[in-house]
Order: sequence, then C-alpha cells, then structure tokens
Amino acid sequence: IPSLREILNPQNALLVPPGDAKALAQGIQNVLSDQLLATRISQQARKDVQQYSWGNRAKKIIFFLR
Repeated sequence: IPSLREILNPQNALLVPPGDAKALAQGIQNVLSDQLLATRISQQARKDVQQYSWGNRAKKIIFFLR
C-alpha cells in the first residue's frame, strides 16, 4: 500500500511483495530466528513511530491551522 511506504521501510520493517505467501513465511522465519534483526527492526520502528503519536499529530494540525 503506497501510504504505508511513508512509514515502513527496510530499516523499521521486514517488507515482502504483496500476495507472496512464501516471502511472508520466509520473512517471519527470518525475524523469529535472528534476534539481532528482530531487535534492530523493532527499536527503529519504535523510534520512527513517535512522530505519528496523537500529541505530535495534534501539534501539526494546530500549526497548519494557524
């Protein structure tokens, strides 16, 4: 989904082609078997998502309205 590409990227998510069940299964297996990969992705995702918190979103809306 194009809108998700604004948020998800190879640093904060394990991306696979849409509709490719084998790639999805392999991606899940990779994350489950590689603790360093899982930790790196989850830490980056947590950091990246902070800009989308309700508080930050409200600040952006208020800034836009002013």
